[in-house]
Amino acid sequence: MELRTSDGVQLSFDIAGTDSPSFLFVHGGGADRSHLAPQFDFFSQRNRSINLDLRGYGKSGRSEKYGTIEQYAEDLADLCNQLKIQKAIIIGHSMGGMVAVEFAAKYPSLSAAAVLISSGVLFPRAALADEANVLEGLRSPGYNHGAELYRSRG
Repeated sequence: MELRTSDGVQLSFDIAGTDSPSFLFVHGGGADRSHLAPQFDFFSQRNRSINLDLRGYGKSGRSEKYGTIEQYAEDLADLCNQLKIQKAIIIGHSMGGMVAVEFAAKYPSLSAAAVLISSGVLFPRAALADEANVLEGLRSPGYNHGAELYRSRG
């Protein structure tokens, strides 16, 4: 099947199954929807499942600009809205996992869960803003003292 995003890019995808929740499979960079086809086939036997080619990959169209994690997440939101999916479980492989995290952070009302497969994570800006505080806490004398106590208890 195919649909157009809000900025006019054609997305190509497979859809099967009927029951909620909906599973949305997102491939990694340099891949296409064929990489997650076995998982799509398995989960579509019990639930509605969607396996798409991200913009610029597989049979989906390309935009003038190179796709970004943020743009891919917006495309997933367009897909969910057009297919009337109220909550999706996003399964992302590799770069697709980064898209899943971005989607869950940006569209929490559309996201039931995010499953990451072999994926590094680029955290949304809001999460990174607190990173300095976490790192400072790890460097503090109190943390070191607590870690030593834990280690001494064996």
